Amino acid sequence: KQWYQRRVRDLIEGEKYLISAGDNLHARCVFDSSDRDQATRMGPTANDEMCNFYMMYSINASLFSYSENQGCFRSKRFTVPQYARYAVTGTRVYEVQRNWTTSVALGQIGGLSHNTQQDKLVVFHRGSNVWTGDWFDGENNVLYPDRTINQDTVFFMDPSTGEVEKSFGTGLFLLPHGVYLDHNDNVYLTDVALHQVYKFTKGSYEKPSLILGDKYRPGSDHTHFCKPTGVVVDYQDNIYVADGYCNSRVLKFDRSGKFIAEYGTPGTELGKAGKMGLVHDLTIDHLHHEIHVADRENGQVHVLDYSRETFTRVFSIPGAVYSVEYVADPPSLLTVNASVQGGGQAKVMGVDPSTGHIQMVSPTSSSLFSLPHTLTHLTSHGIYIGEISPPHRVWRMVAGPAAEPSYGDDKESLTQTIIRTMQETQIPLSIIVVLAVIGVIPVSYLGTVVVMRCRSQEQSNEGIDRTGFQKLLKDYDSSDEEDIVYKKGCPY
Repeated sequence: KQWYQRRVRDLIEGEKYLISAGDNLHARCVFDSSDRDQATRMGPTANDEMCNFYMMYSINASLFSYSENQGCFRSKRFTVPQYARYAVTGTRVYEVQRNWTTSVALGQIGGLSHNTQQDKLVVFHRGSNVWTGDWFDGENNVLYPDRTINQDTVFFMDPSTGEVEKSFGTGLFLLPHGVYLDHNDNVYLTDVALHQVYKFTKGSYEKPSLILGDKYRPGSDHTHFCKPTGVVVDYQDNIYVADGYCNSRVLKFDRSGKFIAEYGTPGTELGKAGKMGLVHDLTIDHLHHEIHVADRENGQVHVLDYSRETFTRVFSIPGAVYSVEYVADPPSLLTVNASVQGGGQAKVMGVDPSTGHIQMVSPTSSSLFSLPHTLTHLTSHGIYIGEISPPHRVWRMVAGPAAEPSYGDDKESLTQTIIRTMQETQIPLSIIVVLAVIGVIPVSYLGTVVVMRCRSQEQSNEGIDRTGFQKLLKDYDSSDEEDIVYKKGCPY
């Protein structure tokens, strides 16, 4: 399928924008696969879907040298851009801070969260216990009830330094999983081996103020859980529990622990809202009264409107969806996606919470993460990702400046060059620069741009316009001579 460019005239006569050093330009391609009967993946081949971003501006040809052998004009001023390590969501740019670490050694990271002031990172870990295949029998009964973790499992940390400021949880848990702090900073914790949910009132961490579920006893009724995974709480103090590894449902309780409702049914059929497999995490959007549910193995996120008590939509995300977190400003749903077996396929992604369209894919996470299990976002500090595979660490992705561009020896900025050369020439469009990338592109990340004018020696002049491009002749009305498509690139 051919995707045609906008007409050059529209670009020339349309609204003008001044791009300055440090600016970021974000592009998003949307591909609707609702009418397809097979999976469509992102990739560079004819069988995949790709996103092309075209940046067009005029420039003085005196800035270029001409090669007779190659038939190309090559830039004197700009160099080929290198791929930077940045992920973009909304207007934020994030980079993995590789040297950030916590001040204490951690076990498998079950869950991450933060307080309402977003100045405390909360970590829930498994200490010396490692969840392996022999922990449960065929009926999901725990086989090692005596392996209580004899160290603190909940840490309140400084999100900037990783220093522990407060901790608790010794002797309470077997296999910690989810952690959530509500609008009053009460702490909710789930344990998949205990099949229970614990609530600790803010400041009172010696014993829980509420326990849901029957210790060691899995079940599928309204008083039992089977390996519950996560919790969220609405502003009316209603408690929503992700249940979980066995039951494929979300349960709602009031503040006292009284059962109210059950949402969702088991299923592997994709695209059916509320038909869920392994319900692995929850996140809440208080403004729109929505809970986003991570359906891990199905690679989906289901959206529950808890004011209307119904699932309203579902969207697919590449990979198994381990964790989700809603970010209000700008609206985005952060996810951790990976292969269930690990293997370097992990990604931190940002998607539009209304449509599921991908806003951001972290370009470095797949090479750094082993098997990320959970994430949380602190507005002034960044994104934090917790691993369940060795070395059981917490990663930090921080918002930072865009990549510094390189302009060659004379250091003239890209914006200055464009403005100056447009003033010097009366030709509004002498060179078209085409940069094709997959995903979302920050302009500062483009930084150093190759500007080239190409015409292969092997091509005849017939059908080639003065800029080295060939007009569209197939499946398109090419009567407008300004409708052009890129024919063939330079060998540089």
